[in-house]
Amino acid sequence: MNRSLKDKILDYSVKYYNDFLKPLEPKRERMLEDPKEALYFFFDRVFYQGRQNSVSDRVRDEAKAAIEEFERERGDFKALFDLQNHGRLRELLSLRIGKGKVGRKLDKDLVISLLEFGAKVKGNNLVSFLKDNFQRGRVRSLFLELQKIRGIGPKISSFILRDFSVLYELDQGLSDDDYVVLQPIDLWVKKVGVLLGLYKSPEETDERIRIYIVDYCKSQKLSPPRFNQGMWYYGFSERP
Repeated sequence: MNRSLKDKILDYSVKYYNDFLKPLEPKRERMLEDPKEALYFFFDRVFYQGRQNSVSDRVRDEAKAAIEEFERERGDFKALFDLQNHGRLRELLSLRIGKGKVGRKLDKDLVISLLEFGAKVKGNNLVSFLKDNFQRGRVRSLFLELQKIRGIGPKISSFILRDFSVLYELDQGLSDDDYVVLQPIDLWVKKVGVLLGLYKSPEETDERIRIYIVDYCKSQKLSPPRFNQGMWYYGFSERP
């Protein structure tokens, strides 16, 4: 095993936390109480799929702008969770997202579907919903439930849950099966796993790669979610 590569990944794990999650520390309690802050935690993750991050950044920002305009019009953020108001929200999203602008129709559908999902959870708060279910040991169920939101597949579902578990320090003492679903797999994670010698080919199935990473982390007494963050950030940054 290439120990120096492992150490680089661990360094990138810390860097990932400092760059992406540490800025959220002051908001941790607020996100559990404020459905708007909770929604934006999801926005910072759900749009990052299959395109350049700069494009996803723009889609996220335009989605937030539509939400803010809707809130100014109605004077009530929670009106977003009333399905009767989604026609107007879709109009506002269409002014900013879609053909000839930025993003695609699926991005608008994702926002609407995310709000429909949020309408069904206690207090319309998606982050407190995650915490409640984590504490009840329903991690695998959460992984599957999030995929009912249009536009969210296994990778993004794992991405949300992985970052949530680390931010709220819930990434210790979980079952192997829980750790497996906290492993978002993309091109960079696959490549770094090969370099680490965890498997021979990036053509392995995502599910097998998840298991290989978790098994390795257990053998090294590492947090699987944090190590996954480091694998991705190392691959993305160093382009090995």
